[in-house]
This record gives sequence, structure tokens and C-alpha cells, in this order.
Amino acid sequence: MNIRIAIFLFFSASSLCFASEREVTAVPTGNQVLQYDKGAPFVLSNGQNTRASLSIEVISKSEARLWLGVFNGQDVPITVFAEGASAVSDGKPLQILGVAELTKKLKRKSMWERIGAGAAAGANSYTASQQGRTTSESTHSGTINNYRSGGNTSLDYQGRTTTRTDDPIARRQAQESAIAKNSEMIGSIRANQAIETSALNDSVFQTQTIQPRGTYMGFLQLELPRKSGTQTSPIEVSLIAGPDTHRYFVFLDRPATQQQRDAITSIGIQTSNKDVDVQGRDEQPIDANDAGFYDNGNGTLTDTKTGLVWTQRDNGSDINWEGAKTYCASKNMRLPGIEELAEIYNRPGGDIVSCNIATGQYAGNYTCKASSLFRLSSPGFWSGTQGDAYVAWKYFLLDGDRNTFDIASDTARALCVGGRS
Repeated sequence: MNIRIAIFLFFSASSLCFASEREVTAVPTGNQVLQYDKGAPFVLSNGQNTRASLSIEVISKSEARLWLGVFNGQDVPITVFAEGASAVSDGKPLQILGVAELTKKLKRKSMWERIGAGAAAGANSYTASQQGRTTSESTHSGTINNYRSGGNTSLDYQGRTTTRTDDPIARRQAQESAIAKNSEMIGSIRANQAIETSALNDSVFQTQTIQPRGTYMGFLQLELPRKSGTQTSPIEVSLIAGPDTHRYFVFLDRPATQQQRDAITSIGIQTSNKDVDVQGRDEQPIDANDAGFYDNGNGTLTDTKTGLVWTQRDNGSDINWEGAKTYCASKNMRLPGIEELAEIYNRPGGDIVSCNIATGQYAGNYTCKASSLFRLSSPGFWSGTQGDAYVAWKYFLLDGDRNTFDIASDTARALCVGGRS
């Protein structure tokens, strides 16, 4: 089957809904094909090594789902991950929510649902506790006349009688019914929440290794910019898929101008000479792959040999091993394995990069054998590989040396990676 058709059918199976509150249009670049399904644009992008597809599902005035699909056309596996997707509008990054952020939102929603269910259950229980109890009131009035010799005496009176009855059997039956209804209501909410959590984990675009000729898809949530009065600005969505970076241009509320269309259609995928922005102005030349690395322009570098994505800069200060792991986790990434660090050392071509230490006992000027696209503040880095429960491996890009160090008392820099583990 044709790759583009396969990806299109793959997305069509999702049965996406298109919200009309914010009109979305897309303009394909020179290596893309644009199709629509139920009013929603599908952009199919053809890279040298991968094919990728983007569909926009507007779910509210401020939120949209980016449905992303990747086909691996290489003979080796590639790894994709949520951090490889980014979005920019008017030069400002837009927030993209992955599985961690969406799980938090779902937990908040579930919390309020449980609070509401608890209040409803309390009301049901109180109503049931009043069943079988009745109160009736009656009023009465009249005149009492007393006839006797010497005269008559008259007395007017008025009163109220309250009668209360209690039927414990009826009350017990009502309470048992309320307990059953409350249990059913809470059980239904819990089941629905479990289904929502499972569906979220199954549907969100996450770290995934795609085998040769394999396909993967999922969604990320995009926080949309506010509606503009008259300005027509594109949202540029980028997706790193192995060695390729796919760029998409979508427009909210207003279609692109002809000048913008002309500029976008002239863009290819990861051109290595120069690029053109959507206003038609020449940009600075884009660096070609440097020692097998590509600068994604968002603080990360893609290793075109392995498909891994690295932080361009380390954390900037020495920390212990647990601190290094925490730092990388805060970026939704991880510490690299010792062999992954070895893979970026001394690549063919002999590229070097400054890794000077500014302060401390070992302050000085150093040169590391790694891509010049990195921005390093030290030659020594923690790996995620442990020697035993008390030590972990460090790798030195200065000379390729490696050794184990105490994870609690020793320190080093953290350079983070996303992709295969």
C-alpha cells in the first residue's frame, strides 16, 4: 500500500471531531500533501527516512489535539518521543501537554467528580434517613359556656395539636435503597475514570521505538493562542522523527495570505543551505548535520545516527547522581546509558567542542571530542548506568575515559537524552 494512503487511513480510523469555534487551515510545504476529513486538515509529510502525518482536532477555544503519526522507512529502528514535538506562533513557544501533564489534568477532573459524587451521596443518605417519619398538625378553637345561678361564664379557646409517627421499616428500606444507589453511582464514576486513564495512556504520543516499516501514532494537546483581531499568523509545528524533522504550518481563524503560501510551499524538510520564513524573508543558513547531529532550534540536538535527542546544554553545575536523574526527569528525559555517552564521543570527522570549567578545584580550559553543536560546561558526565547499588558510571568526553563513582558523595554534570532506554 502507498505509504501516504496508509497513514491517511490510519488517521481516518480515529474518527476525529472538528470544532467549528476556531477554524483551522493548513498550508503544505514542498514535500507535503494536504487532505481534509470532516473539515479537519491532514498534512502528510515525506522525509528522506520517515513519513509523518499531522491532524488538528480543535476541542475548545483554547485547546487542540495534535494527532501525530510516524512511519519508519529506514532499515533500522528509530525512537520518537513527545519532547520531539514543538509549536511556535509569532516567535513564541506554545505549550504542548504530554502524558504527564494530561494525567494531572485528568486527576484534577476526577477529584472534582468524586467530590460531587460525595455530596450527592450525602444528600441521598439524608433524604433516606427522613423516610418513614411523618409529622401532622391540627388546630382547634371554640367557646366553653358555663351556666350557673347568678350568671353565665364564657371561655374562648384556641389550640394546636402535633402528631408524629415513625415507620422504621420504611426508613430502613429507603436507606438500603440509597446505599445501593450511592454504590452504583460511585462505582460507575470509578469505572469511567479507569477507562479514561487507560484510554489516555493508550492514545497519547509517548516515547516509542518504531521498527523498520513500522508505524506509530498518538496525540498531544496544544494550548492555542488567543484569537487575534486582524493578524494572520501561522502556528509552526515541528516533529522530530529519527533523523528527520517535519515542519507543519497551520493557520487559526483566518486563512494564509498568498505571500505566506508562496513562502511555505518553498520549504523542504531539513534543508541544509538556507530556509525561508513564512513572510518570504531569507533566514540565516541552517547548519548541516555536525558530526551526525542536527540542531533542532529548541535547545535539543538530534543524533542522526541513533535517533536519540540530547539536551544541547548540560545542567551547568556539579550534582550527585540522584540530582542528575531528577534534573533530567524534570525535562521529561533521562540520564544516558554509559554506552550512549560513548556513542557521541570522537565521531568521524574529529569534531571538537569547548567544555571549560568556570569555577572550582578543576577550573580551566578543556576541549571535548564531541559535536561542536553541544554547549558544555564540563568534560565529565553522569550516566544512568550503575555499577552496583552504591556507584554509577561517569563518562569523560575529554578523553573517552569512564569509571564508577559513589552516587551519593561524588558529583558531575547532567547531559540528558530522550529516546530508547
